[in-house]
Amino acid sequence: NFSRISRNDEFRTYLAITVFFSALIVFILYFLQGISFSSAVLDGLFNTVSIITTTGFFTANFSQWVPLALMLIFFLMFSGAMAGSASGGIKTSRLLVAARSSRYESRRMIHPDAFIPVRIDSKRVARSTVHNLLIFITIYLITFCAGALLISFMGYDIITSFSTSASMLANIGPGLGTFGPGSSYVDMAAAGKWILSSLMLLGRVEILGVIILFTGSIYRR
Repeated sequence: NFSRISRNDEFRTYLAITVFFSALIVFILYFLQGISFSSAVLDGLFNTVSIITTTGFFTANFSQWVPLALMLIFFLMFSGAMAGSASGGIKTSRLLVAARSSRYESRRMIHPDAFIPVRIDSKRVARSTVHNLLIFITIYLITFCAGALLISFMGYDIITSFSTSASMLANIGPGLGTFGPGSSYVDMAAAGKWILSSLMLLGRVEILGVIILFTGSIYRR
């Protein structure tokens, strides 16, 4: 029943993000990059969808696009697709809850005595759930920054370091800069590959699963 799906808040947000970024990147490629309209539509749409769904396919070396397009690609690396999908990234549902929580907290600053619950699909989201989601996003961003810092220690530039960390954590594949779609990770030192593999593992099991494994209390009766 598509009418029911179309009323889903997460689906509408995910669709809006995909359409908005696709259209914006097509516009940038055509007017700023200077490529043909057909190539701008093909490359802009395909690579945007590939990045947000973390499938790792590409039709162009987007690391050579203009800086504004690279910035949008970088932001998309954090999004991911919808909850329950096999994609990596933070996921649209978490971003939606975080955005609405931020908006409602801002309203509470104006009306401190007001009770303004976070709602998704007209259903109230428990405060504990919102709290847990914000903790996950915080840990995700800390892990991303730590990964970028470790990669930069190996002598890579800031664009390569941050985009590679984001790409590995979301299980996307190509990054920007040195490890863009036109290259591979084959020449990276073994220590660097261990860092990337660790980021991929953390991203695939969504970080908290690995943290729980190293929590001693779960092994006690």
